Amino acid sequence: MPLDIKLKVYTANDCADLMIKDITGDYNPETNAGGWGGFNASADSGSIILVTTVLLEVPLATCVGNDCTETDTVVIEFVANNSSIFVGEDSLIQDTGAGEYVTPLETSLKEFKLKISSVLVWQQIVFELTMLYGSYGLTLQQAGYIMARPAWEVLEDAIYMVTPTYVNTDGDQFPGKTTKFNNVCLTQQMVDELATSADFRCKDCDDTDVDQISVAYSLLETLKSI
Repeated sequence: MPLDIKLKVYTANDCADLMIKDITGDYNPETNAGGWGGFNASADSGSIILVTTVLLEVPLATCVGNDCTETDTVVIEFVANNSSIFVGEDSLIQDTGAGEYVTPLETSLKEFKLKISSVLVWQQIVFELTMLYGSYGLTLQQAGYIMARPAWEVLEDAIYMVTPTYVNTDGDQFPGKTTKFNNVCLTQQMVDELATSADFRCKDCDDTDVDQISVAYSLLETLKSI
């Protein structure tokens, strides 16, 4: 079985950063046939290309001159990031310009972590809308209407997908499986804040707020499972 790169994707820093971590592990013929080493690629050479996309619901507008009216919404899969990970030096953080990564094991790609800020994600989406709006089925005015939204300071709740490609020292590329991450970080924060507003110690209080919190957490769990 060839190398099977496995990734863990999650958020950090109060929903501000997208984190991507290698959890492939070492080769084991019985328990991890797709791991690093053994009959597969060694983690001490080559590089990893990580392409991150996001399924984002955006507004569509009909524009006459500079006057635009929102008419509908559409879900578009935008390229959100494209980073290359190389073997680091002494576990120092490497800045690619598209994100920061660290390889905690010396001279090894194993267990690398890539951090992509929400600011960088939004900048990439703006680039895609500016230069490649036609490939997304948008007009220039529609793209401009989307870009008029406030710049991201946190990651929007959406589905993020990361596809790894291993590149060996000869430049041969070996695409891996896509990891899907359903980000509900902002929704989680809102539900948690709602929960802290209720007084669960009050025996004579109306239970309406408690019921609302219960429903909110139930809906949150449903969102996580999508």
